[in-house]
Amino acid sequence: MASNGIWIANATGDTMMNGGGLNPGGITSNWPNGLPMTANNIFLSFSNDTNKFMLFHHTANFDGYPTQQTIFI
Repeated sequence: MASNGIWIANATGDTMMNGGGLNPGGITSNWPNGLPMTANNIFLSFSNDTNKFMLFHHTANFDGYPTQQTIFI
């Protein structure tokens, strides 16, 4: 899986179920193919269930330029 800051994609590049809408708002409508930020996602598996994952990622607010904040999903 991978994320571009707007959706989470599976191994074939399709949006995963419930993987859309990570950053609703004005900034995502300006960058429909992904946020212009690098190295802002990390997926971690649960130690007791390797079929479940946590995504830590940075998002952006539009106030003239992107600013980053940490979001836990």
